[in-house]
Amino acid sequence: MKRYILCLCIILSTYSTAFASYVVKGKGITSVMYIGGKAETSKCNDEVVYVVDLENKIVTRTGVFNADIKEGPVAGLQTDNTVYQIVYDVKEDAILRDKERSKPQHIIKAIGKCGFLEGYETIVIGDDFISTSKSAFDYFMLYYYKRIQ
Repeated sequence: MKRYILCLCIILSTYSTAFASYVVKGKGITSVMYIGGKAETSKCNDEVVYVVDLENKIVTRTGVFNADIKEGPVAGLQTDNTVYQIVYDVKEDAILRDKERSKPQHIIKAIGKCGFLEGYETIVIGDDFISTSKSAFDYFMLYYYKRIQ
């Protein structure tokens, strides 16, 4: 009987861990770079992949595909496993963009240190979008992605 209960506990803990994290993917829509007192907006074709782990309160970026960069060290698929700490997790937050698109969404906000130039990045994940902001040295970047998974 003890062996049966132990096996059941192991199985249940495995299932709860499997469901505690999930993959989020986004396709870039726009990006804004602010440097030297000037902002430049451009179309963004990047794709990002994050693993959201609500149990451990972390988000891990597992991949970035830089579609617009054809050559060099940041071209193509980049994997970096940057970890962000979840600081906000509300299941029914109202997003008030405008009356037609306003709807309650599960909103997750996280912050982490990105390796490039000792910067920091914030991530906001909604049911249908991902937005990120990076600040480092002398620039600030904003990205807006449409959720594709």
